[in-house]
Amino acid sequence: LNIIRIAYCIIRIIFKSFYCNCRFSSLTAIRCSRICKRNFFTSNGDDEKFSIKEAIDDATLMLENTFKNESIELNIDIEDDFSIIGRKNELAQVFINLFSNSKDAFLQNNIANRVVNVKAYVQNDTNKQIKYAIITIADNAGGVETSLIENLFDPYFTTKHPSVGTGLGLYITRRIVSKLQGQISVINSNGGACFEIKIPLSGDDDE
Repeated sequence: LNIIRIAYCIIRIIFKSFYCNCRFSSLTAIRCSRICKRNFFTSNGDDEKFSIKEAIDDATLMLENTFKNESIELNIDIEDDFSIIGRKNELAQVFINLFSNSKDAFLQNNIANRVVNVKAYVQNDTNKQIKYAIITIADNAGGVETSLIENLFDPYFTTKHPSVGTGLGLYITRRIVSKLQGQISVINSNGGACFEIKIPLSGDDDE
């Protein structure tokens, strides 16, 4: 039953991104449709080496018209175009979930100047001799109530109205990041929420 609910949540998020407005260009719709057929609705397959930038680009494409119509500025700064081993469609889903949460928070809190900043870079841990991919997604949508942060990634926990949130988006996000042996955390910063994803790199995966 949980698997069915999680699958429903993923489909709901994706289609909500597609059809939230009727001004979706035909060209963008075709491109997104191809991404979905190739990636998002494919649960089979082996892990592969893919670029972090490609996953971010796929997520951005899925939501670009939504962000445009909601006057949300998206800034992407990728210092190192590094690769990891996993499934690109799943990591793209992480970004879609986080971008969608920012969009909902902007609307819920009636924020006028809406900005989402994405930054990706490589961090060296000299003590453990490990390199990490660090991706941060920060907005200025008002942040998360401090008392709720501890439970934010729990299943069926949501700060949204039931008609908007399922309480599974961030739970799914954490599970995907965990599959990559990574961690995700959130803090309040600069008038909004800042999510940090930390994924270990090994061998030539950071090239």
